Amino acid sequence: MALGLSEEQVQQVLDGFGTIVPKSRLDDKIADRDTQLTELQTKAAGNKDLRTEITCLQQEFEKTKTDFEAQFTQKDYDFALMKALRTAKAKNPTAEKN
Repeated sequence: MALGLSEEQVQQVLDGFGTIVPKSRLDDKIADRDTQLTELQTKAAGNKDLRTEITCLQQEFEKTKTDFEAQFTQKDYDFALMKALRTAKAKNPTAEKN
């Protein structure tokens, strides 16, 4: 509110922070998952079905990683846009954004 935001805008910002996962935590999870998949792939060296399943999981995880990175990029963009609109003293930044 000290920045000139209305109560509704402050609540929207606070609600948005509840859904944000720190990128460092996401990177740690991805690294851990990759390590586990590598270990599993080594253990499954003689089992063709298991190796195929691991490959499918790796592709699925890569897609998930790409999706999360896109969401982070979009959140960064949205926050920067809202900040720019507030700096420009837009009367209704949410409406201006859309």
